[in-house]
Amino acid sequence: MALWKDNGRGGKWRYEFQYQGVRYSGSQFPTKGVAWKEREDRKERLRSAPSLADLTPGVRGFRDAANSYLDQAQMRFPPKTYKHKRYAFGLFLAHHGEDIPIVDVSIEHVMSYLNTRPSVNNFTVHRKEMSSLFTYCIRTLKVITSNPCWGIDKMPYTPARKKIPTQEEFLKLVAAADEEESDFILTIFHSLARLGEILRLRWEDVNFDAQTLTKWTRKRRGGAYEAIDVSMNDYLYEILMRRWKKREQDEWVFYNKRTGTRYNSRPKLMPSLCKRAGIPYYGYHPIRHFVSSYLKNTAKIETKVLQQLLGHKDERTTEIYLHSVVASQKAATDALSTPLFAPKNAKARTAERGCCQNQHKLLILLVGAAGFEPATSCSQSRRATKLRYAPNDCKV
Repeated sequence: MALWKDNGRGGKWRYEFQYQGVRYSGSQFPTKGVAWKEREDRKERLRSAPSLADLTPGVRGFRDAANSYLDQAQMRFPPKTYKHKRYAFGLFLAHHGEDIPIVDVSIEHVMSYLNTRPSVNNFTVHRKEMSSLFTYCIRTLKVITSNPCWGIDKMPYTPARKKIPTQEEFLKLVAAADEEESDFILTIFHSLARLGEILRLRWEDVNFDAQTLTKWTRKRRGGAYEAIDVSMNDYLYEILMRRWKKREQDEWVFYNKRTGTRYNSRPKLMPSLCKRAGIPYYGYHPIRHFVSSYLKNTAKIETKVLQQLLGHKDERTTEIYLHSVVASQKAATDALSTPLFAPKNAKARTAERGCCQNQHKLLILLVGAAGFEPATSCSQSRRATKLRYAPNDCKV
């Protein structure tokens, strides 16, 4: 409960105190006695004010507040998000063993629960869910005045490196798929769509005359769906036209015959395809990263165009998808190698190395990779690795 003279503002007196987790202050008082009296009067007014919990009689405990928030979340967020929030709040109640009055939930209660999380990343995710609930209690229910999570810092963590498929891995994936699976994967590929956007794709979203596709994204503030129109290339047009002619119903583009409606998630498709293709597992979303990087690095498509295709509001989000080194950075690092460390005959050595590599590729084309006898631990030189079936006119 501080009370001091502010010499930087004309020598006026100030006060500051904290009540139920909220900081209150006042300034511009002529004397210390006036500042002290005003502070005490304000504290008395706060003590005599009705309890915020009494203003919302239906919400008293953490469980009531969580249920009220979840009712809103179920209408606002996707099912996966809603289920995770419900899971986090259930764990909080289970950890403490009993319901806690919402006005009594403190930083210690929240911190005690967060310390049980198995990883730093999980700590941060659950802190975010708890903070959302308490913010709802402040702004909507008006049963508390401060958020206990505001006093808990996020834990630093290193995000996992994304597995982005190579061109060879993606081609193997498509080759291992049947027609239905291939159509699904290639539709994601050619439209740069998210998984949910393809799962929700209806035939009314496909305009064959204008050769456009409408994607409905929910990645917006508030959770409302937003339409994004993209152009269909000839390959995607052929895929969807073939499916249209063979359709069994007129609503969903990708139809689950077993359930009689659209697919909800298709969680088993990618693990199965990757296993059949003999490649490391990756999910649906890395396909968007792969296509974005390919269009930027190979086709030289502008970032602004990619932002529109991906459905991003912020260009900085699109930059995350590109996975490329800026040309200016490459030029700078290349400049370091030339004057200091390059030998005088670097060009000659580079040309010689390129010639040897070309000869090596030519031999592989002539005899195949199986024509090489692998080197063994007793090899004395590079010449110990020889061609077993090399043509007579090839020199090793």
